[in-house]
Amino acid sequence: MSLTSVVPNLIDALVTAATTALPDVAVFDGAATEMAEGPMLFVGVDDPEITSWVAASSTQEWALATMTARNEQVTITCAVSTYAGDLAMKTPRDQAFSIAGTVQGLLRDPATFASISGLLFASYEKQTFRQYHDGLGSWCLLTFQLEFKARI
Repeated sequence: MSLTSVVPNLIDALVTAATTALPDVAVFDGAATEMAEGPMLFVGVDDPEITSWVAASSTQEWALATMTARNEQVTITCAVSTYAGDLAMKTPRDQAFSIAGTVQGLLRDPATFASISGLLFASYEKQTFRQYHDGLGSWCLLTFQLEFKARI
């Protein structure tokens, strides 16, 4: 584990757990590295349609008067992209929120972050949902933030 930040370890744990929990979803650590059919989950991406992303942010403060430990507050942004080949929004919308619900479940599972010592809490926070039609069908994009606090 990094002594500087838990960010890399959290992203690794999320990608690993989501890949296992979502076998029918293409899970990416950052941007898509290949063309994927079907739903996609991007860990560390706030908008997969642009070329530069805010993957995570964090703040740290000294936890003790002796300056031997720090508290780190971390935000990791994720995005879910879904598609249906018709104009009905219900299927891709339900699929996007179902995938996000699985990620929420991973936050509640102690095994997801068992390798990260000092993790104090994890929560699902702010989300933004967009949907649109084009000549190919219906698209949904759900972005959400995961919040963590750790003692390092």
